[in-house]
Amino acid sequence: MLHGLKGISPIVASVLLIAFSTAIAAIVGTWAMGYTQSELVSLETCSKLDLTYYNYDYDEGTLIVQNIGTSVKAYNLYVFLDTNQKAFIKTVEGPFEANTPTEITFDKDTIENNYEDIKGLVIEVVGCKGKTQFVPIIQ
Repeated sequence: MLHGLKGISPIVASVLLIAFSTAIAAIVGTWAMGYTQSELVSLETCSKLDLTYYNYDYDEGTLIVQNIGTSVKAYNLYVFLDTNQKAFIKTVEGPFEANTPTEITFDKDTIENNYEDIKGLVIEVVGCKGKTQFVPIIQ
């Protein structure tokens, strides 16, 4: 018979497990609440947003866009290809105020050297999935 070896009692083990589980649940719950609220604010902001383009000059590499309804932090610029795919070109950092036209520049020669069958440009609001504007390229 072994003497001197003692473990914790089942009651103490149960209390420790409950305390540990409660602490983990509190941490995860706090994180989830903050994350959910930030996503709701983002969805509300995006629902108020509309994006349009006024003018572009493909040969000069300029595009004028405007976000209507709310300010945005950044735009992503893509090239829209014949294969119904888009290829990332660049991110344009803001902030961009609501209802204020913004000029975005791009390098036409670099685009044409890297991609074939270009059908247009796509402007996307960063952080607002689905808020895009297609700009057809007419050459």
